[in-house]
This record gives sequence, C-alpha cells and structure tokens, in this order.
Amino acid sequence: MHDALQMLRASPAGPERMEQLLYMVRCNPDVRSCILRTCNACLGHGFQITEKGASIKPALRDRLDAAYQSFLRDSVEIVYACGFVPYYVRVVEQVAVPFVVPLGMFTWAVETCEHASDGAICRYTVKLHGSSLRESDVHIVNFVPPMLNQTGTHRIMSPMDAILDCFSNLQDMQQTMHKTYTWNFEKHIVITETVNLSDQTTSGIQLLDDVRRYTLSGEHALMGHSGVLRMKNRHNKELKNTNEAKLEWVHEEFAGSQHNKGAVVHVLPPNMQAVELSIIQSNGEFDQASRHFIESVYAFFHLTRLPSISSERVDKQEHQDFDQYLHLQTVRKFLCVLAQAAYARCFKVDRATVKFDLIGAQCLRVTSVEDLKTLCEWNIFDDRDRRKFQKIYNAGDA
Repeated sequence: MHDALQMLRASPAGPERMEQLLYMVRCNPDVRSCILRTCNACLGHGFQITEKGASIKPALRDRLDAAYQSFLRDSVEIVYACGFVPYYVRVVEQVAVPFVVPLGMFTWAVETCEHASDGAICRYTVKLHGSSLRESDVHIVNFVPPMLNQTGTHRIMSPMDAILDCFSNLQDMQQTMHKTYTWNFEKHIVITETVNLSDQTTSGIQLLDDVRRYTLSGEHALMGHSGVLRMKNRHNKELKNTNEAKLEWVHEEFAGSQHNKGAVVHVLPPNMQAVELSIIQSNGEFDQASRHFIESVYAFFHLTRLPSISSERVDKQEHQDFDQYLHLQTVRKFLCVLAQAAYARCFKVDRATVKFDLIGAQCLRVTSVEDLKTLCEWNIFDDRDRRKFQKIYNAGDA
C-alpha cells in the first residue's frame, strides 16, 4: 500500500504552459487589475503583530513593516497562480524576514506522504531552477488543498487552470486574426487560362500547343536553326516572345514622350484571365471569446469590473460588494495565517503565541444623504459629528 501511494504523483507542468501562466499573471491587464485590487483591499490599511498578548517593540515593528508588506503583497499574486505560498527565510540587517520564492524560479507537483505532522496524506513539492536556494529551505503554506493528477496529463494543477485554457484559446485566435489581417492587407490574384475545346481533333490540340509555345517562348515550328523568322522590334532587335513585343511597344509609346506619361504595364499571355481573391471576413468569435475570458477572470477573483458598475442598479451593486467583502475576508484571514507561520519560523517561537491582524477596509459605505440620515437615526454619530455635518451642509449653501 505504501508503494502504491508513493507512485501517485501529479506531473509537473510543461515549460510552455508554465510560461503561458506567468505571462497571463504578469501581463494580462484584467488579471493584474484583480490582483492589485485584492492587494490594496487586504493590505492597504496596515497590520498589527502581537506576541504572547503584547505588541512587539516599535523599533522591531518599523523594521518589519516594509518587509511584511512586500512579503504579503507577493503572496497574493502567487497564491492565485499556484494555490500555495512557497517562502524562505533570510537574515537582513540582523533580523530574520520571510521572502516569497519568485514565479518562474520553480515548478511544482503533488505527491503523497505519510506520517505528516498535520495529518495530510498529500502535499505540494517544489523544484527550484537557477537558484542556489535549497529545496529543504522552502516552506509551503496551502491556500487550495493539493489534488493528485492521476490521468498522466501535463497539467499545472493551478487554481487558474480553467482561466489559462481560455487565455490560451484567446492567444491562438489572436494569432489567427493577425494572419488574417496580413492576408487581407495584400492583393491575391489568381490567373487562369481559357481554352476553347470546340476543336477536339489532333490538329486543333497541336495548333493550340504551338500558339502557346510561341506566345511564351517565341519559338515556332517554322523558325528552324537559322533564326531567320525570329520576331524583331522596329529597331531590328530580336524579341524572345510576343509578351516582350507588347511590352516593348507599350514602353515606347508611354515612356519618354512629350507629355511625360508613365505607366506600369503587365501583359498576360492570350486566353489568360486575372481574378482577385476576396478578403477573409471575421465572424466575431474573437470578441465572444474575449468577453468570456474577462468574465471568467472577474468571477474567479470575486470582483466586479469597474466600468460595469452603474449607480442605477444599487441592489445588484450592494450584493456584489458584499460578495467581494466575504471573499476578501477569506484572503485576509489566509494572509494572517501565513504571516503568523512566517513570523514564528523567523524568530523560532511557538506559532500559537503569535497573532497577526490585517486591518481591513470597512464594508459600510455612505453614498447619499439618505445613508447619513439613517445612521443618525440609529445614533451612530454623536453631537460633535452632527455639528460637523451641519457645518459642511451650511458651507455648501454659502
């Protein structure tokens, strides 16, 4: 049974798909917007650290403030891309601080394990690339439970796997549209030959071949080896074929005349027709795929796309705001657990004695005078606040 469990291991992602995930996370505007909005909502109001019920010293707090802000901000990005946060500890100016392993420097897989301290039977494992950091120095905190991939396919096993499929299809369609625009930018002409097959005799077919050969090469059956019957221009210059003779005549008629006329002329052999091919029409599938990708991104992050918020749909907006608030609370609680684990490992203290609190934004919003009236009726404001509101109202009338 132990051997069977050890054989179950999720395959790591292929390099092409991994590169595509990194490009989407770092370069796609909608994904970046959602990640930054989540960071601002969770980390924009500071944090508090207490150890054994007492706040840490102000000098230590000042040194940890920027370090943990950067650590948690990097964690938000990587937790959505990987489903976990791999971090390591380094001593900077005699203080141990955590750092997130950057995206692109590792690949990950899922493997089974036994006798784990947390009771888990499978876990994430990382393989570092291009770094002197040892894998034993990397610590992992899960956000999404690991899932084994038993199909043998090279999947990333990322929470953004479904979005990445949409993004991959969208990129393929963009390349196809680029090829379509390149094709439509140039003229494409097909030349066909019209042959009159009314005379099906051997002499008729032979005569057609002789005319075609004479037109294209200037050679005919009566020319012989002396070249006496070779075609020449008005200056007694030999011409190779009838097309050259036509071009010679056109150039003499237009080029260098007293009216300074010029013309670019292309002469086709006889019985030839030029047909211009039509352009490739776009059927709108790219726009539909683009909308589907954007909707999937904002649904994944539980956020509302900013241009779609309308003041006329207050009920829907309030529902969306509450849903966003609940999701951000989940992310904020995970970041607190992550920071507690990192702080305890950095200073080698018991994790249970450390408490890390992120100060979140208030869910309550005042958007109109009616909201202020309701809050006053509930006695939320005291007399001093009421006088401030009255002063603001009177200043507006003045």
